[in-house]
Amino acid sequence: MQKLLYGKTFGLGNCVMAVPAIKSFADMFGPIDVLIGSTRDDPGAFDVMNELRATHGCINEIFVDRVPLDRTYEYAVMAIPFDGRWQNNVHFCAICTLDGRPRPGDPTRLGLESWQIHEVEYQMENVFNLGKHLGIENGPVPSMRFAYFERECDPDLVYLGIGFKRDTNGFWSKKHWGNERFARFVREVRRLRPQTNFISSAGQADMTVAPDIVRQCGVPIKYGHIRDAFKVIAEAGSYFGNDTGTAHVAASFDRPTYMMTAFPGSEVKNSPWCSKWKCNPFHTEVMEPESVAKDFIDFVWGQT
Repeated sequence: MQKLLYGKTFGLGNCVMAVPAIKSFADMFGPIDVLIGSTRDDPGAFDVMNELRATHGCINEIFVDRVPLDRTYEYAVMAIPFDGRWQNNVHFCAICTLDGRPRPGDPTRLGLESWQIHEVEYQMENVFNLGKHLGIENGPVPSMRFAYFERECDPDLVYLGIGFKRDTNGFWSKKHWGNERFARFVREVRRLRPQTNFISSAGQADMTVAPDIVRQCGVPIKYGHIRDAFKVIAEAGSYFGNDTGTAHVAASFDRPTYMMTAFPGSEVKNSPWCSKWKCNPFHTEVMEPESVAKDFIDFVWGQT
């Protein structure tokens, strides 16, 4: 019988924020198995888990959508989703199933407004509770870092986190700060601090969306696999952009991360988990891009 299965889906950013809990469970039980959603619905999750397995050795096997039912676990932590999409004895088999992330706060309030603490802290609650149940003393919360690359970061290079999405429900368009705002921001940063350079990344499927950003911002975009994006983000000295998965990748490398947030509660649940971060909630206070540019420069370099 296997000890623990960690069920994790729902996108790149949430997967990165699960890294501390996965590391902690591996400290308790040795390498664990991980279940992610389909690669169609969960872009980047497999790549994060695969990097984590290669660099830290805390993952044994990675399963997509379901685990063979002839493999039984003592514990299964279903971190996301909390809607019961994964069923015991259907998608996995476990003696004890833990609800990894019940809906917090007031259930009558929709979306992120109901969240009370950070996603990483919710994920870690299972570690602390199970450790307490088993009489295991928990240590400090591990870092989110899941990958390592040899090249040093460039302190004058900013990763522009646009986070292209092809969602039919328009979710990304609500989170997106806007192409024109990004363009004005980039122009103002370059005017105030000419030595600043920008870079971004996108998958091949994003080539229908990304060129408009290139034209408006004049920012080069590197196309490739998601792992190539990890390298690009790691080489940049800081992050500026939307509330999207690449922001959490930048935070995992402990880069100064400045995130434009679109929904109430995002600053609580999704703020970058790193030593230097800032959320600018454009859903409540609409700062002009030129003002945001000055604020970003002060945030990263402490000067304008």
